[in-house]
Amino acid sequence: MLWTAGAAAVFWTVRERITANYSTVSARGAMYRDAWKLVEQAPWFGQGGDTWRMSYRAVQSQPYVGNQVHSGYMDILLNTGVVGLMMILMLIISAGWLLWRNNRLLLPAYGVIVLHSIADIDWSFGLIWLLMFVLIGQAASPQTAKSGLADFQLNGRSVVLRNAIISMVSMGLVITAALTVVAFRGQMANTQHDQALYERNNLRAIALLKSSLQWNPADYSTALDLASVLPAKEAKVVLTESLSYNPGHAALVWELANNASRLGDAEEAITWIRSGRHYDLFNAEQSTKSLGIIVRLAREELADGHRSEARRIIQIGAKLYLDYKEKAGHILRNPIRNDREFRLTSEAQMWATQLNKMGLALAASH
Repeated sequence: MLWTAGAAAVFWTVRERITANYSTVSARGAMYRDAWKLVEQAPWFGQGGDTWRMSYRAVQSQPYVGNQVHSGYMDILLNTGVVGLMMILMLIISAGWLLWRNNRLLLPAYGVIVLHSIADIDWSFGLIWLLMFVLIGQAASPQTAKSGLADFQLNGRSVVLRNAIISMVSMGLVITAALTVVAFRGQMANTQHDQALYERNNLRAIALLKSSLQWNPADYSTALDLASVLPAKEAKVVLTESLSYNPGHAALVWELANNASRLGDAEEAITWIRSGRHYDLFNAEQSTKSLGIIVRLAREELADGHRSEARRIIQIGAKLYLDYKEKAGHILRNPIRNDREFRLTSEAQMWATQLNKMGLALAASH
């Protein structure tokens, strides 16, 4: 009866999403299927924190927008793998067993948290974990606690208990100190980043952005802002280092492609464009910009008299355009969720026309 009440409460909270907006259900189904592709890449220990947010664009089968996978258990599986998920499930099941044994009146609340997490991001919030531990604390009766303490004293093991408590408190203090340092560094980085955005003096803004990155080198947004105001060679160093902290980050990859074109390095630019298409397939804006980069690189090679290299670049650009056009056509023909508004742009068609003209001109003059 209590479990039925919990399940009913869960359905009541999500009924609008299920009954009034089928596209949401469909998009979540696509998310779960795509998330499983990431799970298969590192099934046992996962890929670390923020796996879905950093990697979903590389595996998404539809152009939905979703920085959260909308399943607490799937998110844990992505981040920590089967091993981590099993440990969390053991904790959750143990909490349920305690509640069943000592305080069944709290089972509906427990059921809402556990069941709702299947289809939403509950476990991403510290408050949910706090509520779970509060439930566990409520489930532990004072009589049981006293009995346990008496057993320790009767068995002469109170010293062990005291040492365990001291160890736990010490560990808590160490973790708190470490988190305090991390929070302080993050705050300093954010403050200097914000100051740089409002700084009118360009040199001063660059200095603030560099200092911000020293406080938090993993902040890709600061790296992108800094790269946009640096010479191309210096920007490449900043972007590459940021990518080492954020592997596969689409914005960094696209900017590296753009930066390589600024340097006139066609091979590197094409490599990064292909990586960008891999990590961020349903990005109409960047797919269009990448074609513009290809056109510019081909023109530069023609101007330098490198006809064979220009022809190779044109062929690569034509293939990229056809892939883009085919994917956009598939989205247009199928009524699927398109939060990212992925479509074939008129600008992309213009770049394709220019590539075609250059290709024909090269063939005619051969």
